[in-house]
Amino acid sequence: MQGQLTETGIRQHVELGSRYGRRIGQNVDCRNIKLETTDRPRTIQSMESFMTGFLGTQSQCTSPNLILKVATQETSVGDMHANFAACPVLPEMLVKFSDDQEWKDEHAKYADVFQRVLDAFELPPTTNVELWQIADVLVCRASRGIAPPPGMTEDDVEAINTIYIWEYEYTNRHKKYLQLSIGTFLDRMLEEMDATTRSNDTMVPFHLYSGHDTTLAPLLGTLGIELNMDTWPIYASNIHFQVLSDGNQRYIGVEYMEKPIRVKGCADVICTWDEFVQTVSPYLISFSDWQHECHVGRTRGLGAHLKDRAKK
Repeated sequence: MQGQLTETGIRQHVELGSRYGRRIGQNVDCRNIKLETTDRPRTIQSMESFMTGFLGTQSQCTSPNLILKVATQETSVGDMHANFAACPVLPEMLVKFSDDQEWKDEHAKYADVFQRVLDAFELPPTTNVELWQIADVLVCRASRGIAPPPGMTEDDVEAINTIYIWEYEYTNRHKKYLQLSIGTFLDRMLEEMDATTRSNDTMVPFHLYSGHDTTLAPLLGTLGIELNMDTWPIYASNIHFQVLSDGNQRYIGVEYMEKPIRVKGCADVICTWDEFVQTVSPYLISFSDWQHECHVGRTRGLGAHLKDRAKK
């Protein structure tokens, strides 16, 4: 489902960008703005809308000669989500999870709801319901004020969202799954934060990544944040990593939904650089190691594509 933003969605991101711009102040290095997004129209529009609001607060970035380049990830090789197509091991792990007794017991509680979903969408009884697809459809309907399909209730919609979020929280407990889902993205983000903050430049670099709830959910898992109905990434959710320095030591402040959060393993809401690295290091993985762990090449035609990317 490609999707596109409504006028309300565009406005939300413009306002979000404006708030961030005002908080950072007019000391952003216009030459060091990095933009990256997945290739979905809605994530591209989200980035465009955010930057419209953000740049509106940065008078030093209004030169007509300023060109901002946007890196767009192809879905087939993207590392900003659990990429089942590129990493065959991930769906295999999910199948194993579904055989765990805890998984079976939790899903058994929703057997009647699953049956009503099959009936409402006129799916054969043997259909393996993909919860993310059902949840996306129901959320889209609700955002437009459209009632649940006939035979389903608002309680059913909430139940589908609950079990969908539970599945993510369950997979977030498993280090290897998190590592293969988001580890390469987290690894290069950390490398970029490290490199840019070693500069003596007084101007502030700004990097923006536009992804999905399925980008933020595993990232929150690496930070030790439990997923539930209150913490699940809703529309326009955001994680903000801010690297600070007192001249002797670097620190990282992390915000989720514009509120400070305490990262697991950190003594306070502001982590020392070493505390933060120690917390996320179990999930970091280089691209070459990710290829090896994912058995890249088993998916026909994909191995060469990924290897070409690794050389770039």
